[in-house]
Amino acid sequence: MALSRTGKPPARKKVRPRVRSARQWAGLVMLWGLMAGGAYIAYLYAASPVIRQAISQVVRQKGLSPKEAFGGKSRVNILLLGTDLNHDRRGRPITQGVRTDTIMVASVDFDRRKAAILSIPRDTRASIPGYGHHKINAAHAYGGPKMAVATVERLLGVGIDHYMIVNFQGFVRMIDLMGGIRVDVPKAMKYDDNWGNLHIDLKPGLQRLDGTQAMGFARFRHDAEGDVGRIRRQQEVAMAVRSRFIAPQTLIRLPALLDTVDRSFQGDMTYSQTLSLAYFLKSLPHDRIDMATVPGRYARVFWWPNKRQLRARTAAMFGEPEGG
Repeated sequence: MALSRTGKPPARKKVRPRVRSARQWAGLVMLWGLMAGGAYIAYLYAASPVIRQAISQVVRQKGLSPKEAFGGKSRVNILLLGTDLNHDRRGRPITQGVRTDTIMVASVDFDRRKAAILSIPRDTRASIPGYGHHKINAAHAYGGPKMAVATVERLLGVGIDHYMIVNFQGFVRMIDLMGGIRVDVPKAMKYDDNWGNLHIDLKPGLQRLDGTQAMGFARFRHDAEGDVGRIRRQQEVAMAVRSRFIAPQTLIRLPALLDTVDRSFQGDMTYSQTLSLAYFLKSLPHDRIDMATVPGRYARVFWWPNKRQLRARTAAMFGEPEGG
């Protein structure tokens, strides 16, 4: 042992606990994935910043339990909004003060392992707080997602826990990344809207639609069925997207797909909540997902909800409405 100038052994330096950096933790997560045989998970972790954040949150919560991710709730209600895509005179997308073209409420019951999705026609007559009665799609234009949530809660009599907004450009990219979806187009659909940059030209028959075609199929409303027919097609597209999303061939595109979803969707859920919810819905068979539309009728420019039937529908799909 080497001695110091005083003839005494040199004092040992205190060893401080090593604090790992975020980069080191990332390396450990990848190593754990590989050691456990999860090479593909490690690849996803390296390839996608969205997955990196989601895995970090899931690891902290020690699992993918959706009930834990949502604070112990056995059921969550989520408002799903698709915004209009209009353009100004220079062809630039208008993003502020836009109406919602698609309005759905998804109720997910973790204990009973089922889900319900209620579509709300965009022309539904609704009371918008502070603005009186208007078409419900104006709520978002008046006050953003918070106003949309408040209006839907008032209409249905149920609480909304979270919201998610998707723009149609992101929808198109997502479908393209999945390699398209298979849809049975019941009849020829043709429509051109230069202001909204919407051009639909579909032939009848079972076929694979790319993102632009799928968006046209979901948004078409220029026939005798109007918005009611469009809602049915939107529900068909939603189920087709789910089937395609869980297909094995989609896994290789998962990093780019989730990054696209992250850029195109806005909402108030955490990455772990979104990931655990997607995993839960993936595990549900089709017959455990109930889809319906707000009952009512068209009169003049509004879709007038049938209040008695709506109360019965919300009780069946979401549990007892607020206030009884």
